[in-house]
Amino acid sequence: AFLQTASKLGIQRPGPVERALTESPSMKPLTVVCFSSQPWEDKMWTNKHHIMSRVAKQHRVVFVNFRQQNPLNFVRTARRNDPATRVTLGNFWREPAVRHELPKLEVLDVWTPWLNFVGSGHRLRRKNEFERRVRVVGNWLREQGITDAVLWVYHPGYGDSVKSIPHSLLLYDCV
Repeated sequence: AFLQTASKLGIQRPGPVERALTESPSMKPLTVVCFSSQPWEDKMWTNKHHIMSRVAKQHRVVFVNFRQQNPLNFVRTARRNDPATRVTLGNFWREPAVRHELPKLEVLDVWTPWLNFVGSGHRLRRKNEFERRVRVVGNWLREQGITDAVLWVYHPGYGDSVKSIPHSLLLYDCV
């Protein structure tokens, strides 16, 4: 009965990875890094938001935001969210802004230039929007001492570049 009702409401049954991460009380705490295709603050929450907020009940979740901002707004927002941030006008392109949304869920904002005037598959956009974001996140994880993260990728633009981050599991969930 539950599955029929859930199906009518558009609620999907949790997949095996999500069930393992949310229903296994004996599992050691993990760090799950979500490379999103939407910003955390998006008004319309989708499966990535729901899954990551549930996973964050038992594990540390690092939600890598997907959005573009001008440099001044990026630095201003980083300072407003965390007065002790290391983000400045001198390093905003290589330093992520970190904020805590839930006790075990951090959102990482990585500045990326606005490049919507070129196609999504263009080399310039791939290098600056995806590969550079992966490099910044990888450096931040290394500074945090995280070498066995679960990488959960929601955007195909990240492609193989996420493999450069040390991980224990790499999951592509690109719909």
